[in-house]
Amino acid sequence: MKAMPIRRTSEGRWRYRHVVQKPDGTRERISGSAPEYINTKVAAERAMLDHIERVMHPERVPTRKETPTFSEWFRGRFWKEWVVGRMNKPTE
Repeated sequence: MKAMPIRRTSEGRWRYRHVVQKPDGTRERISGSAPEYINTKVAAERAMLDHIERVMHPERVPTRKETPTFSEWFRGRFWKEWVVGRMNKPTE
């Protein structure tokens, strides 16, 4: 691998930009920056390597847990636990 394409902007942020070649031969340009709370060159390198991992192996990216809508939560859990469970009035 060549030298890491990490640079510091005029505002002082550490950023990366790199072209990744996937196993099927296609190329994808990735870019990003170090997290705001850890604005260092090492953090930018770590963020770039994590981004490359996500591009090369999308099946390893964890899926987000589905969140219920307000209506589902209100009619389900809230109604059973708060209104019925504590014997509150339905006008609650």
